[in-house]
Amino acid sequence: MITLALEGCIVTIDAMGTQVNITRAIRDRGTHYVLASLKDNQPSLAASVREFVVQYQSALERTPHTVVQTIVKDHGRIETRRCFAFDRFDCLAQPERWPDMTPFVVIESERTINGKTSLERRFYLSSLPADAHCLAQAVRAHWAVENSLSSSAAFSFEVKELCECVGGAGVRHSHVMCNFSSFQIVL
Repeated sequence: MITLALEGCIVTIDAMGTQVNITRAIRDRGTHYVLASLKDNQPSLAASVREFVVQYQSALERTPHTVVQTIVKDHGRIETRRCFAFDRFDCLAQPERWPDMTPFVVIESERTINGKTSLERRFYLSSLPADAHCLAQAVRAHWAVENSLSSSAAFSFEVKELCECVGGAGVRHSHVMCNFSSFQIVL
């Protein structure tokens, strides 16, 4: 069994791990979390975030947030990704249940393939600051690992970038790289 040194790191978990007791255990270890893809496993919370997004779209300039956008053109498609980070909690259902939650995040993926455009929104909770740039990196790193576990060079680059977002040089960075090397051995 491998014990991971998680202090100062970011743990990302998909919808199945979006549980209050899991986030409490993560924060108790001195670790940040990004709960990837808040879905109907937390129905009241997910509904309140969806409702907020509808209201937000009608009052963009009056709603404090950070946003970052990237555009990727590849393989005959154009994908525009937007990450919105909000630190307003009065709209959420029972935000106090989530330990040290600072932002909630909305990721929009707008894809155009052969002239047809689709829009997908995904919702996340996190203990990181409401910085859309860093949160977008954490979300992309999560899905990069999930989608291709064999891509170790790309992942180690993402890990370095995420360490900088958490404010981690030195010990924090060493923990991440040590943990990553353990994962490489296990895989």
